Amino acid sequence: MSQSRWTHRFKSLHFPLLWLIVLSLMLNWGVGYRALLYINFFAVLTYCLLHWRQLIATMTPMSWSLLAVPVTFTLLHWVAVGQLEIIKELRQMWLAVFLAISVWAFDRHRIGLKKPRIERALVVLLIVYAIVQVIAVAVFSRPYGTNKNPHYLAFYCSMGLMLAMYLFYRTTGWWRASLVLASPVLGYLLLTTSSRPAWIALIFAALVVLMLAKVRSKRLMLAVLILLPSMLFVSNAGNFGSRLTELIQNIDREERVVIWQNAWDMQKVSSHGEWIWGHGLDSFQEAFKQYSSYHGILEFNSPHNSAVELLYTSGVMGLVCFILFYILLYYQLLKLSRLSEIPTAAGLMIAAVTFNLLFISITIPTFSSYNLNLLGLVIGGALWLKAMPRVDRS
Repeated sequence: MSQSRWTHRFKSLHFPLLWLIVLSLMLNWGVGYRALLYINFFAVLTYCLLHWRQLIATMTPMSWSLLAVPVTFTLLHWVAVGQLEIIKELRQMWLAVFLAISVWAFDRHRIGLKKPRIERALVVLLIVYAIVQVIAVAVFSRPYGTNKNPHYLAFYCSMGLMLAMYLFYRTTGWWRASLVLASPVLGYLLLTTSSRPAWIALIFAALVVLMLAKVRSKRLMLAVLILLPSMLFVSNAGNFGSRLTELIQNIDREERVVIWQNAWDMQKVSSHGEWIWGHGLDSFQEAFKQYSSYHGILEFNSPHNSAVELLYTSGVMGLVCFILFYILLYYQLLKLSRLSEIPTAAGLMIAAVTFNLLFISITIPTFSSYNLNLLGLVIGGALWLKAMPRVDRS
């Protein structure tokens, strides 16, 4: 197949591929999203090799930093374990990087796809997701929908609610009506998970959006932000009130606090070199067994604390890289948010990053596909938004 013909084929299939990747991730369909991510990886790699001059010419400092992060963590892992190897965490990281590149490159591939059509495709995505989860819960008696863990369902329901709020202001007619129907379903599913990390992270994400909102919108947003959690707490809908009360009353004996203490005890016996570059990305779970108060009862693959996890797996250098990455990401997103009104795509991404940072940091391993792929989509979206003409950025 000639270069021009291959490029045209990639352009025509680019958006459907991205749409299917996001849907399979949200449905937690492991076989599907892994296969699609590898297809995306090789397609983008081929595209980059064919158009490397043009791509290098359009690279920005943010683009280079996107590549610097996985390179840094890859090198730190190799130094820590003393050999060159590509483990699952590294594969997931690089797949997420190529997902970001794919979203960024899509800006030049929008063959006849205007923003309204893209936004309607996202509405369809949310509707399909909500319907599938309801069928999984109501028909197949799966309490967490298509997920094996309530936190995973809570994660994507929360992301879905934020996306639905953005799309509500971007669509009209039946498309907006569909969002009005889908949003309560997502909210109900989120409540049924009893995921306190998701609830708290969503409230903080809303506070961040509130601070960025224009003055005329702040009063209404603040009223909703106060009234909705208050009503849920008083009515104890979905055990919202009792779960939060339980957390406050037992904070010093909460499972996560015990795990953090055990993980810190493990970290303290690290050598000087291990403090600098860590023990390796896949080192925590096995090493933690002899320090865990829950060993033999429940084994943990992370300390439910991103700072402690990064310090153990990638050392001080990895933790510093993580902090600098988020500082740069927030800086770039805040710059974009000042160029257009809130709610905007930039505002949505700030909310998503805030929720993701808080939720992942106390719930799911830092190098899990949930965290990495969401960051890949956000970074790719930020690069895309930055490259677009200002009149089309909202």
